Amino acid sequence: MPAPGRGSKRKAKGKRRTESASTEVDADFDSIHVPQINNSEGWNAIADNLCTFFGLPDLTTRSGLKEIHANFDVLFARIDKVFSENPDDFRIRGGIVGIYTRMCVDAILRNKLFEKGVLEKILPLLDIDETRHLALRCLTVITRHGGIDARLDIAKHARKLTKLVRDLPNDDIVTELCVKILSHSVSVVVEGVEGPLHPEALRALDMTDVLKAMLETIKRPSRDPRHLVEHALDLIVMSTLYKSDAFKVYPSSIGFLVAGVRCKDWGTRGICLNALMRLYQDEHDKENRKFDPMRLFTEVRQGKAPSFLNDVLNRHGPARSDVYQTLSCITEFQKAMFAVAQDRDF
Repeated sequence: MPAPGRGSKRKAKGKRRTESASTEVDADFDSIHVPQINNSEGWNAIADNLCTFFGLPDLTTRSGLKEIHANFDVLFARIDKVFSENPDDFRIRGGIVGIYTRMCVDAILRNKLFEKGVLEKILPLLDIDETRHLALRCLTVITRHGGIDARLDIAKHARKLTKLVRDLPNDDIVTELCVKILSHSVSVVVEGVEGPLHPEALRALDMTDVLKAMLETIKRPSRDPRHLVEHALDLIVMSTLYKSDAFKVYPSSIGFLVAGVRCKDWGTRGICLNALMRLYQDEHDKENRKFDPMRLFTEVRQGKAPSFLNDVLNRHGPARSDVYQTLSCITEFQKAMFAVAQDRDF
């Protein structure tokens, strides 16, 4: 059985480690260029070494994330200072973005990081060959676990993502990650039932550009075409209601939905058909969907139906018509219910 007080000693030891790391970082930022980082292979190894350097807890555990919560401002300031003072060292910047990626799994930390402007630190890494995949994976994690505000912020940079898809057609990782990010982020912009939930973001979005990038992408050979098509289809289908003008500018997108109606998968058929119906929803005549069947029956019983309908009914035989048969069934049903209530013969 462990001796009393041993747990408190361990906590004190951890605290001294954090304070020591803080002093080391504040004293000399050049020491960040240690051999462990320069010789690390892979972004996980670099991020692990940086976590050790900054004295961070294990970010893959809940307890580690809670410790970050408790000291977020101090830890972020420490990390951000190193990030800012090494503008030309993509390994350090990429490793720090890797740390942010691990933090973004936690919703509260993700929101705090976005308030600190972490997105502006990630986007420049998309232009560097060595850090591009890392930055895209970070954005993928954020859009998958992120809230509405985070996804809206990323959707504002949709053009940058579509440009990557076009400029790097042979990079399967870029293609797959960009499609996922666009699907998760832009879908927030185009959602809404009674009306668009984010009209300003919707107006600013170049949906035609997004549609072109999506359809050009899924036509290419890829490692996982089914997964790619599913993400693209989700976004295209959701966009038909409030961005129908983009589909008419780029008719191939309508052809894609028509082709989906002939898919062997009935689920795909259904959502494509539904998307086509929404596409022209604002153009069709508004129908009066309120229908009072009792009023119809009363009018027919009293002979108030229009003369041209009465003529058709008389030629066909009133008793054979659907209206009269429905009335007859209602009458018989009511009689049966009254009889059951009286004789209790179930």
